[in-house]
Amino acid sequence: MSIEGSDSDCCIFFKELIQNNLPFHEELYFLLKENQHKREDVSYEIIPIFSTKIPRIIVKIDIRKDLQKCPLNNFYQYLSDDDMDNIKIDFTFTKDEEHLMNLDKNVQYVKHKLEIYPQLRPVFLILKRYFKNMGMNEVYKGGISTYSLFLLTLNSIYNYQKENPNFKIPNIQLLIQVFKKFSNFKFEEYGIGIDNNEYNLGHKNESEILYILDPLTGKNIASVGKCTGKEVKETFAMGYNLLCFQNNYFIQLFQCNRLLLM
Repeated sequence: MSIEGSDSDCCIFFKELIQNNLPFHEELYFLLKENQHKREDVSYEIIPIFSTKIPRIIVKIDIRKDLQKCPLNNFYQYLSDDDMDNIKIDFTFTKDEEHLMNLDKNVQYVKHKLEIYPQLRPVFLILKRYFKNMGMNEVYKGGISTYSLFLLTLNSIYNYQKENPNFKIPNIQLLIQVFKKFSNFKFEEYGIGIDNNEYNLGHKNESEILYILDPLTGKNIASVGKCTGKEVKETFAMGYNLLCFQNNYFIQLFQCNRLLLM
């Protein structure tokens, strides 16, 4: 979470909620606003996002002022004062118990892959930082989701392991491989499958919708936003150009976030 652009993702599940003829996400927004008025000692900004399939509400909290007062301060006990001036908490509200269970399975899946491939973490965080710098990290603004970016990174590791089963890929080499591969990936023809393989879409993808399938559910997780394969490819291409001709940019990203380059 100490990397710029990162946030803390939380999920709140309601078994029962009286809707009073209001859409679910709007009612939750009003409930939070009411709570905000009752707790004037806690200063935070609530930003509702109504354009996504799952209701989302961004909560921005000023750590400097509200660390002791915030009811979620357990999240921050491991952060130093130098880590971040502000941190975002991204709440996903749901009444769908199956969706809640899938979220937990996704978290466990990511943790498991990070244990197997520890180089995933530093490279993925640098990718996340780079996409944030390029304005491509917010799904509701047309960017690519964090989970989708993680699966693209994982796909690159899988491909490397197939060709080099006895070697561990260094961080910098993995970073180069991810940028090089997806700078030229034909998103209009292929998607990333549930086994982290590339598969032919079998149809003409004129709108270049991203197809990145969730390994656990088989659903296309990259379709929640307005981001296209063309935009992702162009962003990777610019990053690959920086790696080839201005690699100090990425060296600084690694160093600034206390990550190992090799």
